[in-house]
Amino acid sequence: MDANGTHAHKLVESGDDNSVFAQAWSADSQRRIYSRERGPTLLNVLSRDLKSATAVGVETDFWKNRDTENVLLLPDGRNLFGRVEPRSVLYSCNFWLERNDLRTGKLIEEPRRLTNWTGFCMNPTSATADGKKMVYVQNFGHPTVYVADLQSGGKHLSNLRHLTQTETWTWPDEWTTDSKWLIFHSAGGDRQVIFRQSLNGDSPELLVPDSTPLEPATVSPDGSGHCTFGVTLHHQSWLN
Repeated sequence: MDANGTHAHKLVESGDDNSVFAQAWSADSQRRIYSRERGPTLLNVLSRDLKSATAVGVETDFWKNRDTENVLLLPDGRNLFGRVEPRSVLYSCNFWLERNDLRTGKLIEEPRRLTNWTGFCMNPTSATADGKKMVYVQNFGHPTVYVADLQSGGKHLSNLRHLTQTETWTWPDEWTTDSKWLIFHSAGGDRQVIFRQSLNGDSPELLVPDSTPLEPATVSPDGSGHCTFGVTLHHQSWLN
């Protein structure tokens, strides 16, 4: 539409099994770049000429990686995206940048990492018209574990209290079959470990000194006390 809101007309229609998002203008205002999604896994980026209404596929790296979070399409053919760092103990992301020829869609600059951050992730929201500055939101927190009693047939909580009193990130894995101990992960520094703690205790007991990131521990249901967990060995994940 025009700047005053008149002469609105349809540019592209996604269809019943598609969605269109992450749109941007090219620097010369002659092309529209947008992402198209079909189902949970099929994603692609298109560059559409506004005069001829033809579109070409844009070669991208970010959709190929499941660790990609939040993409900002810039007017000069650059794609700015956040990526979760592999094997990071704490939830950490960094910005990456790649560039395309918007007329052909070809990738002309391979992805390169721009930042070296840890402990948070980001959501890029907008960029200036010259593509030199951008605004982003930092997302970070401190996961910890609380316990509570279920009342009224599981519809209400009571007696809420803090279970894990550590300064590290903690998140629950599973209860033991007798419901007396909680097994949980703890992440801090450069490693991730597994503890167990009594429901009525305040001192956790170390079970596994080096665990695979985000690999939950699970307890066998027969009450035998067996537990599976992932461990890091020579940068590979094994199940013991």
